[in-house]
Formats: sequence, structure tokens, C-alpha cells
Amino acid sequence: MSRDQLFDTCWGLEHMPNSRTLDQHISQLRKRIEVDSKSPTLIKTVQGVGYRYDPTG
Repeated sequence: MSRDQLFDTCWGLEHMPNSRTLDQHISQLRKRIEVDSKSPTLIKTVQGVGYRYDPTG
């Protein structure tokens, strides 16, 4: 999903949190679900686009 799609889905079109808000939420989610949050395999960053969830790791 693109960052814009995630912002719109999570906070709505009328609310635009700062760009670090999404990164902080993703970081916290990774800490909870990844085996090694420093080398994520489930939630991957797609540079210039957003994030990709890959349940196969």
C-alpha cells in the first residue's frame, strides 16, 4: 500500500498526521509481529512507495 492509502485508511482524508506518525506505527507493529524487527520479513518497506505485507516472509 502506498503511504497515502495508509494515511487515508487510518486517519481519513481530512486529517494529515506528520510523516513520521506512520513510520512510528509501523515500527511498533513490527516489534510486535516480527521475529527480528530490525530485519523485517512480514512488513517490508517499498522505497518511494510505502509498505508491503508478505505473510510468507
